Amino acid sequence: MLILHISDLGCHRPRLPAEPVDLLAYTGDAECVDVIEWLLDSYPRIAYVTGEREVPAARRRLEEAGVLADGRILTVSGLSIAGVGGLGMKEDTEHLDGIAGISMLLSHFPPYMMLDRDRLGVHRGMTAIAAMASRLGASAVLYGHSGTPGCTKANGILYSNASNGWYSIIEWPSRGGPECLGARRLPP
Repeated sequence: MLILHISDLGCHRPRLPAEPVDLLAYTGDAECVDVIEWLLDSYPRIAYVTGEREVPAARRRLEEAGVLADGRILTVSGLSIAGVGGLGMKEDTEHLDGIAGISMLLSHFPPYMMLDRDRLGVHRGMTAIAAMASRLGASAVLYGHSGTPGCTKANGILYSNASNGWYSIIEWPSRGGPECLGARRLPP
């Protein structure tokens, strides 16, 4: 399975990678409903967490489409995907408490110390996200918002940060864990 991970488009519609993917993992901040409609029309399978900028109409549309993962588990192509959105992080975390054995955690905010440095070199990640990934048994954590775009692995977990106009392509084989095939800047 190939996964396209993007985040933080705002109201922008860049040329997305032409590679065929099985799942779009979107980690927040599509501020305009027309961008969400464009994503829904472009990708048959989507797992989406909100950022801190989605308007109420955008959230409603994501719920109607059945792709919103904030505070819940979605099952997409055999993967169990938990989500922590940008506006209700505390509530989302409480809804997921006690769950284990998920495949992937989507979060708008980065986990602490994982590709989370800002332009000044300060770590901007959240310890709660790092702890949740461990508690849930996630094999991958995908996020955006801020930090250093790219992919890395630590303690057997793949971390992908698609912030600042970047995207990642992740391969998830039927056996074994996820691998990042590359992180690149989105074309204009």
